Amino acid sequence: MSTLADTPHASAFDPFPSPPPETDAQPTSPSTGSSKQRPVVRLDDLFNFQIVVFQVENTLFQVLRNGFNVPGTIFEAMFALPTTENQHSLLEGNSLENPIQLPGIEEKHFRVFLRNLYPFIGQSPVVEYEDWVGVLHLATMWMFKEIRLKAISSLSVLIQQKTVLERISLARKYGVTEWLREAYAELAQKKPLTMEELCDSPVPGFGLNWEAIARLFYVQTQLPASNSNVRCVTCGNYYGPSYGPPCKCVIMVKVDEIFKEELENLKLMENFDDIEPGLPFDGHSLATPKGKKKGKKK
Repeated sequence: MSTLADTPHASAFDPFPSPPPETDAQPTSPSTGSSKQRPVVRLDDLFNFQIVVFQVENTLFQVLRNGFNVPGTIFEAMFALPTTENQHSLLEGNSLENPIQLPGIEEKHFRVFLRNLYPFIGQSPVVEYEDWVGVLHLATMWMFKEIRLKAISSLSVLIQQKTVLERISLARKYGVTEWLREAYAELAQKKPLTMEELCDSPVPGFGLNWEAIARLFYVQTQLPASNSNVRCVTCGNYYGPSYGPPCKCVIMVKVDEIFKEELENLKLMENFDDIEPGLPFDGHSLATPKGKKKGKKK
């Protein structure tokens, strides 16, 4: 019985076919009779990767430089610095012996950031809350917009398991306007709203300041009071004596009005407006303010 390998078409199924055998005879041009030149082999414009080496804590990471060469980031400026041929081998990041140092960055956060920057096939997905916070931290500091949006999208679900004060703190730190609006609206919707739940937190530093607390209580005084049940024209939910306080749609309008300045300032950070990317070796400050833009309305 013949097999597939015995058939004359077996080579069509070979994923790595052998090149045709070379012959001594060279084809000639019909017009000149001269031998044809071999085609010039060149590197592909896109798939032409270089390696860069980073050191985070006590671990070396050897990765594709193209992943970090993102327009608008500090890495783009770093890699664009002109060098001579003699200087190339001495540049930081060009060898395991001379890596780019990233002090102040946690190894586990950098590793999970790389998993998002290089989503190789077969790699396990990022699912843990702390991992995504680490990704958001580095993506915000280094202004990797696409990875930042991915981290925000994933955390928007996970963050609901955290306290409202933790959500407010995280929103302020990383410039996520929607998280802050939602958290303020949730607090304003609660009656009675106690000072203890606004100031006390099991996590140090998560309590609200006095200005934010005063504004939240003011939001509550501005909510519509009704002796009859009312149906929200936006979400269709009822509020009133039989249903409780106004729905979040009504509260959001007041939150946007009373916290307008804070939300607008946060929006600048969210869009990377008026900020410079944090230096790659700066693990504490997320962004450096730019100078005021001329002609920009306040």
